[in-house]
This record gives sequence, C-alpha cells and structure tokens, in this order.
Amino acid sequence: MRVVMVMVASLDGIVARRANESVGSWSSAADKLHLQQTLAKCDGIIVGHGTFDEKFVDVPHYVLSRNRSSTSHDEAEQVFYTAMPANQLVTALAERGHQQILLLGGPTINQLFLEAGVVDELWLTVEPVIFGAGKHLVTAEIEQSLRLVSCEQLNDQGTLLLKYDLIK
Repeated sequence: MRVVMVMVASLDGIVARRANESVGSWSSAADKLHLQQTLAKCDGIIVGHGTFDEKFVDVPHYVLSRNRSSTSHDEAEQVFYTAMPANQLVTALAERGHQQILLLGGPTINQLFLEAGVVDELWLTVEPVIFGAGKHLVTAEIEQSLRLVSCEQLNDQGTLLLKYDLIK
C-alpha cells in the first residue's frame, strides 16, 4: 500500500494563511483539476477533522479526531472516525486491502504521519504566490529526506507539480 501526502503551497511554503482557510480560496484551477484527477485514482482518504466537511469522492474516508471514538463511523457513508495512531491506522488500512491512500491533512496531520514514517510519497503543488506568513507543511521541526521523481508545469502562470518519494 502507498500513502501519498497531497498538498498545495505558496512559493514561500505556506499551505494556509490562517486557521480553517480553504485551499480552494487561493489555489489555481490547474491545482483543483490535478486534485480531482488524483482523487479519482485513490481507494481511500485520510483527513483531519478540521479539514473534513463532506466526502470528496466515493471511497472510504478516515477522519482523524481526538474527540471521536475510534469505533465511531457511518458505515453506509463510508466515513470512519478514528483516534488511532498513524502507524496503526496505516497497518489497518493495508490489512483491509487498500492500495493507494491519499493523506489530505493539514500541518498537524502531516507532522503525525511523517513522524510515524508511514508516508511514501509527497505530491506538492507549488503556486506562484507569496504570503509571507501562515501555516507550513508541518507544525514542528522535522528532518525528512526526499527524492524528486517528477516536476510538471500545470499552467502558464508557473504552477508546478512536484512529486517526491520519501527516503526511509
């Protein structure tokens, strides 16, 4: 199973200018199209409770929340709330037969999964904007080496899609 962290950031590394900011408010149409195409190819999504409003696509969604029981879920809707640690959740999803899980978290979720060493790839869309302040990809100091797999220009403005493998 592959866990792919999918994020969009400004040139100065900001993923959100303020708490609860919707990425859709500032990312390009090219990034939105890339995300829709990526969502269509996955078989599960991990997201934080702060990001989750509704299902993105018709695949199981695993919503991380410290405030919900690890057994709380809506089976019919395939929305599962969990407080499981990242490594245990990834193991459980692999045992359920998932092949490609997208991690669509914010900085806190990203930090947890990177620290657990369960992220296989990072797909980062870099938008040609500078914000100067805001939230970064992670919440605290972390050292993680990556290897560039591909770089694609998505539009005339210079939006770039960078795909990295994480070196474990």
